[in-house]
Amino acid sequence: RITITRHYQSIHIVNATNCTVTVSPSCPVPGPVHVTGCSQCEIAVACRQLRIHDCTDVNFRVHVRSGPIIEDCTGMVFRGDYYPDAMSANAESPLDDDSGGENMYRDVKDFNWLRTLVPSPNFVVVANGGKDEDGMKPQLCTEDDVVGATCRSNGLCDDEETHDQE
Repeated sequence: RITITRHYQSIHIVNATNCTVTVSPSCPVPGPVHVTGCSQCEIAVACRQLRIHDCTDVNFRVHVRSGPIIEDCTGMVFRGDYYPDAMSANAESPLDDDSGGENMYRDVKDFNWLRTLVPSPNFVVVANGGKDEDGMKPQLCTEDDVVGATCRSNGLCDDEETHDQE
């Protein structure tokens, strides 16, 4: 378990395996956080940018000002339930700029998945603080899950519930 309790302009997390990395809510990162070569980790951070490369099975609890970017990754899970100190889900972020304070954790961009009508199989976005309506573990969308417009391009299914809907 690693906890960062100091302010940094950017953070690089490289080759971490089977660990938890938490950037203290009192220390949001005003620049990018780069995560490279990590597997089976949990990462909690508030930052302006989140860039993820060559990772497997990483769970993110984030407040991020621009959509996370993944490349050469599988099994990524994104939750938007991590807030800098003195914030609630509806408060303004200390990372605010002229683009507003919205948490963009849902706007994941998979640079290895260019098909816009089929969700990437490499990540899932979990709404409502990381719990779906049935308390089920999040599952990644696959091409087989797509029935009409059931799954959206960001990995979420309509109504932000499980992928078993008809």
